[in-house]
Amino acid sequence: MRFSRIFGLSAALVLGATTPALLADDANPDPKLENKADAKPDAKPDDSPGPVDTEGTEAQSLAKKLHVAPNWRPKKSTVDLTYTFKDEPELLDWKWKGTDKVEYAKGGPKEANAISGLEVGVASSGTALGLLDPVEFNGDFTIDCTMKALFNGGSSDLVFLVGVKNNDAIGVRWGDQLVRLKRGSVTAIGKNAPSQEKWNRQSVMTIKIVRTGDEIQTWLNKIEQPKKKLTHKELDGKIGLLLSSNLRVKIQTLKVSGGIAKP
Repeated sequence: MRFSRIFGLSAALVLGATTPALLADDANPDPKLENKADAKPDAKPDDSPGPVDTEGTEAQSLAKKLHVAPNWRPKKSTVDLTYTFKDEPELLDWKWKGTDKVEYAKGGPKEANAISGLEVGVASSGTALGLLDPVEFNGDFTIDCTMKALFNGGSSDLVFLVGVKNNDAIGVRWGDQLVRLKRGSVTAIGKNAPSQEKWNRQSVMTIKIVRTGDEIQTWLNKIEQPKKKLTHKELDGKIGLLLSSNLRVKIQTLKVSGGIAKP
């Protein structure tokens, strides 16, 4: 499928002649050995992300760029962002192209499994791209999304994007199949088939995408898929969403936490 313009004791104890020396050592023990015996075991490294900062220069810079609380933690250069799209300014963090609808909508009276959220639609011959524009992720991250497909045509496609740079990205098609986007073409890099049929009944779906080092793993409705090892270069970049061919979705919440380039 093509999308144009988108994006590592053995010791000998000698007796006899050496005995006086050993006795002398016992009479005058090495203070270093005494200290070693009294020493406390090495403390475990502190892997906590550290406290949230709101006053520093970096925190204030992020607060100006983002329309949700950045929850900036300078110790490890991480953010925790939560989008519910109830407040219109949140939409300013997302840059959309090719959509025929992008707006917050409440659950309708005739909507199956009704939820409120950001409704995004694309026409039958269209392709739409949405990017979380203000920040780029360059370390471990976790993305959690709750959403549903209001309409899903047979030729529709839905891809969660990570590592977006220009027209290249790594994607998760329909929440569970890993793909690579290169110069607009999409190629599967995961062995499983995408679970598009699970989206046909307007069911509320949960998607989780986790990067750890140079590995990425996904869960769709808590069903775990195998890890895939890629490269830091492929996984560094912006995150987003790609829709095509007569698809309409509603995003209830989208949360992303992870390491970013210092603002």
